[in-house]
Amino acid sequence: MPGAPTIVGVANLLVVEDDEAIAEPLVRALVREGHEVAHAASGEALIGADGLHSVVRASIHGDEPPVYRGVTVVAKLRARARHNATRLQEEAVRALYDYFDPISGGPEGTGWPFGRPVSVGEVYSVLQALRGTEVVEDARLFGADPITGQRGQQTQRLEVEPHALVFSYEHQVLVEGA
Repeated sequence: MPGAPTIVGVANLLVVEDDEAIAEPLVRALVREGHEVAHAASGEALIGADGLHSVVRASIHGDEPPVYRGVTVVAKLRARARHNATRLQEEAVRALYDYFDPISGGPEGTGWPFGRPVSVGEVYSVLQALRGTEVVEDARLFGADPITGQRGQQTQRLEVEPHALVFSYEHQVLVEGA
């Protein structure tokens, strides 16, 4: 927020998610961003510092419980000459996981905005920006259900509910040499 004071210090945050398929990627994202995760557990409620009907929780999620939308990308890249295809494949998958990270991803790198849809054009942009990519031959975008492991229909634009965030789920990238 413009003009808001910056506060530096330590904060303890309790995030409770009753679905391990969602909780595990969130914990990995926190650790990847340099946060210490002292304990991870499952449960069915998020209780803010000010109680069950928390003003903190309501300001984040409103009256609706949070929803997470899995995003799967299936892509085919052609590597630049003398660039290692295996390394490019690893870099591409990492870039997709980073971009669709609910905490540190998104177009600004500050976390995926609540309710922001996903466009396949963003996938092309993320993958083409990699140093070893000659060309993105194909990129397909799917909604995914991490609970069932099912992928939805291919789409050009994945709509996301106003109180929902996206997160990466089982991207697949094929890289062909130059």
